[in-house]
Amino acid sequence: MTAGAPAIVFAGDDDDDDDDKKDKKDNHQKKKKKLKLKVKSRLEFGTVASDIAVPGTVIINASTGSKTVTGGAIDFGGHHRRIKLQIKGERYSIVYVTLPSSIRLKQKHGHGTALVDGFTLNQSNPLNLGHDGKETVYVGAIMHLNANQPAAKYRGRVDIEVDYQ
Repeated sequence: MTAGAPAIVFAGDDDDDDDDKKDKKDNHQKKKKKLKLKVKSRLEFGTVASDIAVPGTVIINASTGSKTVTGGAIDFGGHHRRIKLQIKGERYSIVYVTLPSSIRLKQKHGHGTALVDGFTLNQSNPLNLGHDGKETVYVGAIMHLNANQPAAKYRGRVDIEVDYQ
């Protein structure tokens, strides 16, 4: 997670006196608060498998948190949830959340893996941190199961970045 420094552009002639004024103004500019990203809940798909001959998907909706299985995916229950993130930064700042294009999760007990992509936010980028400098967002995704994938829970890391715009 990184915070970008704002750029200031000055219009005018190339007079040296103006450059001195600009340098003094740049030195006094207030630096933005460091952005903080706190994970309130992790992405969970529950225990899932796929049909012996048909692949499937498991979808966690970013807006509602609901779970949908398609194709040959089989839902054996267990907890499912979307990612819940709290962003803290400078009041009234505009931030941009960058989600991964895809990741690979590993079975909790076993050697199998599953591709996860289609990461989405419950809100559109960019986000406004508002008067309190906070915003809560939710992230959903799609897990792809190959045909004949055994029932399992999956684990892995989801890298999410937040930057000032």
